[in-house]
Amino acid sequence: MPTNNPLRDVAVPYEALDGKVTFWMLPYTNTECDITLDKLARLDPPEKWVHSETGEETYTDPLPNPTDDAVIAEQIKASKWERVSLWGNAHSIFWGVVPLTIEIEFHGKGLSAPVKGLKAFWQGRNGSVQHNWELFRQVIGGKVGTAWLEAYGATRDTSYDGPEELQHEPGENADPNE
Repeated sequence: MPTNNPLRDVAVPYEALDGKVTFWMLPYTNTECDITLDKLARLDPPEKWVHSETGEETYTDPLPNPTDDAVIAEQIKASKWERVSLWGNAHSIFWGVVPLTIEIEFHGKGLSAPVKGLKAFWQGRNGSVQHNWELFRQVIGGKVGTAWLEAYGATRDTSYDGPEELQHEPGENADPNE
């Protein structure tokens, strides 16, 4: 069902999930991704540090800020603190793909349960990152997440990548089959 959303003029459609869904995606990253990332990180820390000897954990980086100072570089290298990532694919989709989705169209009747979950999420969003993140985690599963990532990948604008000859190292063969 076409809408009068002016952002569709810059969005690229991608059909997925057995033709039951069309994702309308911005072909480039927008500022909303940064805003969502920042807000999500406040709700759900992306990493923690664990001391390898004591097991102590902290969400605040215990290491000094890296500088050109050789002494500090050695302290960081000798540190017993290990950085542990706490985020997975769901986080990446939520902050890096959902904000690029302008619209989602649902086609036909008899939608599968995962597609119904996507529809519930899309229609239930309210502008609050906390609310949307909780809803996302409740209803978005692997099948829909994979389709959304495929939509993201298929709709990227690569026009800024430059001429083909500049996309490879000098002497590197651009064709992996040769």
